[in-house]
Amino acid sequence: DAPLTTVGVHQCLGLASKVQELELAPEVVVVSPLKRALKTAEIGFRPKGHGPPFVATELCRERIGGHTCDGRRNLTDIKTEFPFVDFSEISDEVDTMWPNKENEPSEKDSVACARRALRFLEWLAKRPEKRIAVVSHWVYYTHLFRLFENDELKTKFGNAEMRTVVMCTNATAP
Repeated sequence: DAPLTTVGVHQCLGLASKVQELELAPEVVVVSPLKRALKTAEIGFRPKGHGPPFVATELCRERIGGHTCDGRRNLTDIKTEFPFVDFSEISDEVDTMWPNKENEPSEKDSVACARRALRFLEWLAKRPEKRIAVVSHWVYYTHLFRLFENDELKTKFGNAEMRTVVMCTNATAP
């Protein structure tokens, strides 16, 4: 579970500036339980120690592959470091997702990660908030937005990049 680099911290400070300029602040920040995402969210959305509530979910964590930096630390350790985050969506102390690699048929086209991304969207749609910030990982976002016919969303996300996406849940499928 890799920490942010010095460059990453500076990128997050840039995100914090953009968040300050938003006309409508997020009502909640949903975040991956990996340290680099939690720290990105903290710097970007709680720059002075206060901000909207945070909720962590494994539904938006990085694709589970062979990189050890994508494994999650024990929940007790994460809760100690990020006491302002609601971790109630995570029930397992240890990383039970890590043994189940999401690399079929390939790392770049993981069916399991795409399915998890779809479950994440369903989970988001059930939340009461209307303005939700999501802090996750670019490989995960690649799998998530591949589900849609929007070329702009399919471009690679930069570190600490913010994009606005409107999610409609009442549309009828063709």
